Amino acid sequence: MLNEYVKDHGKKTKNNAEDPQNREINSNSLELSSTPPPPLPELFPNLPQERSPNNVGNNNPFKPKDENVLFTESGTVESEDWEISEQIKNYLGEGGFSTISKAIKEVLKKEDIKPLDPIGVTMKGIIEEMKKADEKYRQYKYNDEDITDNPIAWTNPDNGKIYIGINSPEYSHLNNRGESELNLAKIISTIIHESLHASSHQHKGLQSQTDTKADNLNYDEYVTDYFAREVYKQILPDKDYVTNYFTKGLDGKEIKIWGGNIVEFMIQSKHSSLEEIRQAYAEGKPFNKLDGKLLEDWKTYAKLGKIPDLPNQN
Repeated sequence: MLNEYVKDHGKKTKNNAEDPQNREINSNSLELSSTPPPPLPELFPNLPQERSPNNVGNNNPFKPKDENVLFTESGTVESEDWEISEQIKNYLGEGGFSTISKAIKEVLKKEDIKPLDPIGVTMKGIIEEMKKADEKYRQYKYNDEDITDNPIAWTNPDNGKIYIGINSPEYSHLNNRGESELNLAKIISTIIHESLHASSHQHKGLQSQTDTKADNLNYDEYVTDYFAREVYKQILPDKDYVTNYFTKGLDGKEIKIWGGNIVEFMIQSKHSSLEEIRQAYAEGKPFNKLDGKLLEDWKTYAKLGKIPDLPNQN
């Protein structure tokens, strides 16, 4: 699917802090004393921590599960040429696609998934494929002035074919020497994400339940990213899953929280179980969308990043 682009400058982590790997820090400027001063006395030691105004005092805060999820900002120039099969081999070894397929089958509990064979094209090539597939994309044009505004990958919902725009600037980043190099983690994360789209129910997953115009509520992409992170974690448990699917703040630009947290929010609030979400995504069973107060709590959390309290489940 089309990636949701975030226009903030600078590489950010999941907690919206600048990634220390994206810049070099002069530690000498931070060393003020080798002996730390004694701690200051607590003026108000018994005051409770700031909580969401919703359900104050129920002592049931939502617990995000976004460890090892990393946001990366797009580069500004086209990536160097690379081969999909070669990078899969470099990162996952021989039989990399089989490894991904096996993990997807286990995570989705689904055996009849389409064989994975991503096609490497340019960003313009993706747009051409989109136009051929659906009339709603006929007016879509390649943005020469801001190439970061173009799609980096797309999965055809009619046949499950995966297209990767290998020249997208998102597949490169600056190393510690300030040199541009391929971002293998981003490449593999994107391929796995698109492979989940292709493996979802009729290659469409939750698209029919998703209003793409609603802020921070893209069920199909967020649930896809949740399962993609699970697959990635199973294959590469010590590596960061790299994605741009983070919610946006009040200004529509500042990144706030990983969108995949919507799955955990639905589970922890007892709105849906993981199995119910899996069945809806992988098998086309009914999907229980958020509504009422839970929907408003999610929207507030997604825009402000403030941990909400969940209803007590007594």
